Amino acid sequence: MKKLLLLCLAIISPFFNGYGLSGDNVETNENEKNVIHWLFTFDYDKEGFEAIFSDYHDDAGNNESYQMEYGHKEIPVEGNKSMGLYIASMNRSDDIFMAFFRRLDGLLANQSYRFEVSFLLATDVNPGLTGVGGSPGEGVVVKGGVTNIRPESSLDLNDGIGIHYRMNIDIGQQHNSGRDMIVIGNMAKPEDMVKIPGFIFKEMDFIFQVTTDSNGHAYLIIGTDSGFEGFTEFYLDNIEVRALKSVETGIKELTAQNSIVNLYPNPTTGELRIASGELQVESVEIFDITGKTIQHFNVATTINVSHLSNGIYFVKIKTDKGELTQKIIKQ
Repeated sequence: MKKLLLLCLAIISPFFNGYGLSGDNVETNENEKNVIHWLFTFDYDKEGFEAIFSDYHDDAGNNESYQMEYGHKEIPVEGNKSMGLYIASMNRSDDIFMAFFRRLDGLLANQSYRFEVSFLLATDVNPGLTGVGGSPGEGVVVKGGVTNIRPESSLDLNDGIGIHYRMNIDIGQQHNSGRDMIVIGNMAKPEDMVKIPGFIFKEMDFIFQVTTDSNGHAYLIIGTDSGFEGFTEFYLDNIEVRALKSVETGIKELTAQNSIVNLYPNPTTGELRIASGELQVESVEIFDITGKTIQHFNVATTINVSHLSNGIYFVKIKTDKGELTQKIIKQ
């Protein structure tokens, strides 16, 4: 039913919004901003996505013990089965990273875009479990990003630890965001879905801003960074991306390319924390989807949103270096 509904929307939407079919993209005009849209439903194949593994020790080319696997498979979510991307590995290097990435075509060269990304992640891990190195749920963080550098993993012979595979982009380390990827959640099931056996879908999203290279290239990447020393597997489905051309304003907009500002947990049921690194948070505002201001806080690193109705909100964070807005989900 989920797949049928999404396909119907994808077919109808070009006549109303200029959106393209699965995997395609079409420029349109929305509020005087050029918008490009992609929808990847993986009905028949991986739709151009490539798998990548990193942050693991090279065993003279014999990496069978890491149990790395990826492909295009049926997602075993009871009552909602569909095809999607599958990836898995055994972490015995303390922080193995695995992800899928894809080049997003149709963008202008040297143009700054705001990328709005949403997707479904299928996991079967309950929250609160214990494991070596960390929890198999909360200890495996989900990260997402967009970069103008093609993601690659290669041997770092001079890392001072040994011969490890490392990424050529900044993905951060375990629970920390990096310049090119930010933390957006973890592998644990939501509390209200713990009693559902097997795999369930988690809705996840993030916003990222990046400037394309001289060829108009940008690469979407979604994956996990594991502190849990054990086996992790997950599926991805219905990856939707909207790219909006950035418009110059009088206020400097902070992005994950020049600062690390992270709101977590997101979704949240009550407390929302702001990780701003070396930046000084000056004020925080919460807006509803109509743009109405719901709350305003002065200097704050933790805010309570438990009283808000469930739904989507936008949080504007003003710092000493500029401001940015992120979407949150109150559950």
